[in-house]
Amino acid sequence: ILNTWKPMTETRVRQALDGVRTFYQHENRMEARVSLESMKYDAETNTAVPTLRIEAGPRILVNTIGAKISKSKLQRYVPIFEEHSVDDDLLLEGEHNLRDYLQNQGYFEAEVAFKPQRVANDQAAIDYIVNPGPRHKLVAIEIGGNQYFSSEAIRERMYLSVASFLQFPHGRYSESLLRRDHDSIVNLYQSNGFRDVKVNSHTQDDYRGKRGELAVFLEIQEGPQSFVGSLEVDGLEHLDRAAVVSSLSSVKGQPFSEYSVAVDRDTILAQYFNKGFANATFEWNSKPAAEPNQVELHYIIREGQQQFVRQVVTNNLIHTRPSLVNRRLTLNPGDPLSPTEVTETQRKLYDLGVFARVDAAIQDPDGATDTKNVLYQLDEARRY
Repeated sequence: ILNTWKPMTETRVRQALDGVRTFYQHENRMEARVSLESMKYDAETNTAVPTLRIEAGPRILVNTIGAKISKSKLQRYVPIFEEHSVDDDLLLEGEHNLRDYLQNQGYFEAEVAFKPQRVANDQAAIDYIVNPGPRHKLVAIEIGGNQYFSSEAIRERMYLSVASFLQFPHGRYSESLLRRDHDSIVNLYQSNGFRDVKVNSHTQDDYRGKRGELAVFLEIQEGPQSFVGSLEVDGLEHLDRAAVVSSLSSVKGQPFSEYSVAVDRDTILAQYFNKGFANATFEWNSKPAAEPNQVELHYIIREGQQQFVRQVVTNNLIHTRPSLVNRRLTLNPGDPLSPTEVTETQRKLYDLGVFARVDAAIQDPDGATDTKNVLYQLDEARRY
């Protein structure tokens, strides 16, 4: 990049530094440091001589002791190769990734630990001590205690999988996958009103007397299901109450969960934002009803100030006729300031195929005025 008699610019210097640094990193010198040490300028010849300071650092070698893991797998699972840096956090992440990889290969009891790097002869060796343990095959996943959901519906949401000839010869199992399945089942039940659900799990090796075969047992304690006994919505003034309430999930008789409340919050705020209420807020609270397993739900909405479109401004039209753009505008002066309509107009302008870039913005979005200008900065594509 910095060749003789080539123009000397700041961009070229940065590119040269990045290029040299990348070269050393590809040579597994993750800690390489490259900087511009000096720049000597000769006024008579109008030339400059840059001097680069290079601290290559040791070549990083990653080895495994106790099990053979290919170089490509190490580069995939140990993130120092992707981050081009070496620290304990990245090495610990590599330790977890290698353990998960081995467990997915059937070594369900695998243990992995890294030793700090040691530097000798311009090389820094990082050793991962691997104890794969015996190889297993996951042959059964037993689910018990479930009544509300079928076992098939639960298995569809699980990462664990029994051994199959084509897809997972030894099954798919690891401690992290088991934890994810545990959380997935709990979230499934809680989103349907089972707030006190509990999931316990254990494994059994040499299942049914067959050496090396493993079974996972999941026991679900569903607990009581909670329902919405009543719903009260306060603060609805500028929107159609019947239309808003009909779009909610947490209505009387439906299972109660914080997940459904979050869906209702997004639904209500989206309707307000589309009507120009950019500062609308949503709060909620609940309390037990007189009937068992019933909840009294209370939504509180603060609408804030409604904003309107003062003017729609398009800039940088050179060859394109303004009428072509104006026909695609879905916002007009006096309309509620809807972020959805702003984005929809942006999409329609892109669909014309004559603009390389369309930037949309609201002028002074945090200002106190209730009318705002909508700005579209248009960059026309090259003409052929």
